[in-house]
Amino acid sequence: MVAGRDKQPRRLRREVVNRFEQGFDFGRLDYDRRVKPLRGKAIIYGILVAAAVYLAGFSLGYYGWQRQAVDYALFARLVWVLMVPATVIGALVWLIAMNRLEYPIREDIRRYISEREVDAGYLWRFEPLFRLLLSDNKTVKRLLLQIQEGVTEIDPGDYARSLFLLRERLQQDGRNTLSTEVAMQVYNNLADSGPG
Repeated sequence: MVAGRDKQPRRLRREVVNRFEQGFDFGRLDYDRRVKPLRGKAIIYGILVAAAVYLAGFSLGYYGWQRQAVDYALFARLVWVLMVPATVIGALVWLIAMNRLEYPIREDIRRYISEREVDAGYLWRFEPLFRLLLSDNKTVKRLLLQIQEGVTEIDPGDYARSLFLLRERLQQDGRNTLSTEVAMQVYNNLADSGPG
């Protein structure tokens, strides 16, 4: 008789965790994994441009020194001073390249959010889980507030990272800390049509 009573809450908790896992396309939302290879590419672009700028300045200085239009002391200072603008230009190119390379991924996740959170939304249904396991995370609090207020411009990185953070916490210790009451709230939210 006691085993029968314990099985129902466990099944409810397992059902809630399974619905969370099946409710989101984690492969598409893995922002950090999708962006990681692009970071290296953007760094290479920045280094190449910085090297090109430095070599162009060095070549001009060397040419001037060879023609004796620039004396040796000025050429030696020029070699060191050229590192500053080359580094600044390289950093600027790196930032621009990174943003341009990330943009299609951010737009893909934005489309997913707009599809997933259309009508009554979906993420708000798991709010009790977020409050239980991630109550100290400011990004999660801001995300839940945006969804509650119906904000349509949600940052794709925040959305994806919050889901992955909750998923990680559920896999670590969430099944043990997930109470029947919280599981029941989530289950009722999943059956409900909208926040509110």
